[in-house]
Amino acid sequence: MLLGIVRDAVKLDLKMQQQKSYFALLGARELTKEYNCLFNPDTMEIRLGKTPKGPSEREFQLVIAPLLSKRGNSEGKDYNTVVEIEKAQVDIELPKKKKRY
Repeated sequence: MLLGIVRDAVKLDLKMQQQKSYFALLGARELTKEYNCLFNPDTMEIRLGKTPKGPSEREFQLVIAPLLSKRGNSEGKDYNTVVEIEKAQVDIELPKKKKRY
């Protein structure tokens, strides 16, 4: 099962690297550097917590899924344009601990 997942991931990576446009996955480390741990609704979706209303800034606590973005197009041009293919999924609040009795 795990070997099949790894095999599929390698095939997908090979296909993505053959494209003229550049694909990037931004994980927890990159999102923390890029956004300084602040929630950005343009590039992130909230899995747990409430959407900040107004100009107040909320920090994300945990990255569940990375941001997938693309630079350039299929013709190998326009690398200045970044398109978010899949938003990062983040938690604004930490999950509550379950009480054990």
